[in-house]
Amino acid sequence: MNEIVLSLKNVSKIFKKSSFRWQSLKGAILKGELIKTFKESRTFSALENVNLEIYKGETFGIIGENGAGKSTILKLFANILKPTRGEVFVSGRTAALIELGAGFHPEISGEENVIINGIILGLKKKEIRELLPTIVEFSEIGDFIKEPVKIYSSGMYARLGFAIAAFVNAPILLVDEVLAVGDEHFQKKCIAKIKELQLKGKTIVFVSHDLSLVSNLCHRVCHLEKGKVKKIGTPAEVINDYKSSILLKDMEKEEVLRYGDRRVLIEKVYLEGDREKEGVFKSEGKLEIKIIFKNKMKERDLVFGIAFSKDTGDFVYGTNTGIDNFEVNSEIEDGCISFVLNPLSLTEGNYFLDVAAHSFDGFAYDYWKKCLNFRVESEIKDIGGFRPLHRWEIKSK
Repeated sequence: MNEIVLSLKNVSKIFKKSSFRWQSLKGAILKGELIKTFKESRTFSALENVNLEIYKGETFGIIGENGAGKSTILKLFANILKPTRGEVFVSGRTAALIELGAGFHPEISGEENVIINGIILGLKKKEIRELLPTIVEFSEIGDFIKEPVKIYSSGMYARLGFAIAAFVNAPILLVDEVLAVGDEHFQKKCIAKIKELQLKGKTIVFVSHDLSLVSNLCHRVCHLEKGKVKKIGTPAEVINDYKSSILLKDMEKEEVLRYGDRRVLIEKVYLEGDREKEGVFKSEGKLEIKIIFKNKMKERDLVFGIAFSKDTGDFVYGTNTGIDNFEVNSEIEDGCISFVLNPLSLTEGNYFLDVAAHSFDGFAYDYWKKCLNFRVESEIKDIGGFRPLHRWEIKSK
């Protein structure tokens, strides 16, 4: 049975934001002081009812957009923050590399900061002195170890901070987005050190925007979205979920281009079918496009069309009722016309949908470009856009 060493149980963290304004210059002159007046306090939820269990010896990744709550979780595990609600469980000593230069006093030397951080992490001064040459060598600080850290570059901060966290021999290592600060040479050293710690059975919680690094280092991954756990699972499935949500959000920002004389009016377009979740359909399943329309003038020269394009801009497939010799009943004033694909047969990816009502010669009555977006997922990893029905054959000559 896996031993749980870190957990969050129904944890929420709420922060208070206070807004204020400075006194006017006139008021400052009359009163002799320039003060700020608090107007109101607002709160925002960094985490909401989060449940996590992290096992001994695993490397657990946390991904999500900025402001998702990733660093807040690390700070809860490091005992820098307390939860507003819920329970935080930590079994064992933690070494945290969360914020650049966090825990460093700017006026004292790097060496003195190493000693202070080591004592905070539970080491004796003699143990820290013995580790100091190793920490200095790994961090490549050199003689700067004797200088006050206020003169350090961001890269020097990151190198020294990582070296302290990696060599103090804590059973749990908490690492935030700090490897991105160092150069490529040092990043490779850090990754090699993390892999060494993995072999020693250390528990590592790793926050990063570098998805390839998360995939390479982590056993399990959590996707956080607006302070809530969206998905926990293998790196491949969670990273795919994260990429999908980002792409769909980007696609939703696209403006719908609509034109035509509205002689025939498209009122609504929606999708039905075999979906995994909202906006995600299976390539092997069914997709039905439903177009709600009004044809009050009973226009007889009427064609309905659809077209698919990928989020890359590549056109995939298009057709219309004229091409398919499907007769549109012009007597229907308020109607719904459906286009059904079963199986859907689009390859995995993100798609835009165009729909149109137009004349046989292409004059637009109501044309909606990029009216909807959706994602297709598939167990078959072929490429392109549309998967035609096909088979392979082989025989002797």
